[in-house]
This record gives sequence, structure tokens and C-alpha cells, in this order.
Amino acid sequence: MTIKTTGIQKRGNKYYLRIRIPKDCQAALNKKEVIRSLGTSDKTEALIKAQDLRAEWGSAFNKIKKSSDGQKIVIRTLRGR
Repeated sequence: MTIKTTGIQKRGNKYYLRIRIPKDCQAALNKKEVIRSLGTSDKTEALIKAQDLRAEWGSAFNKIKKSSDGQKIVIRTLRGR
């Protein structure tokens, strides 16, 4: 299994994930990118968490594209609330 490392950055001793929001979702979210702490200083753990977070955000972006009904729930997910 190959784990994608794009968008993972280390700030201080913690890893963060930065993902560009698709253009057709940017207006709904009023931003161009999302940055989240992965809550770890271990690179291997960060890679695994980043993969899970990418999947979650990809699903949220698809929901925004398909419907504006669940938009508020999706936005809360992306903001980490």
C-alpha cells in the first residue's frame, strides 16, 4: 500500500495536513485550502492520519458538489467542530 505524502508539513514538532479545496467548493466554504493538525510528531502515524483525513474531506467535498442541503454539516466537519 502506498501512502500519499503530499500536503504534509511539520511545524515545530507536530505534523499538519494542507489540502486545496476544489474550485467548485471554494465559494461554499469561503476558503481555498484547509489546514489541520494531525496531532502527532511521529511521521508514520501522521501519514496514516493524513490518509484518513483526506478520505473524510474528499467525501465532504463530494457532498457539497451534490447538494447544498447538508452544507452546514459538511462545513463543520472541515472546520473540525
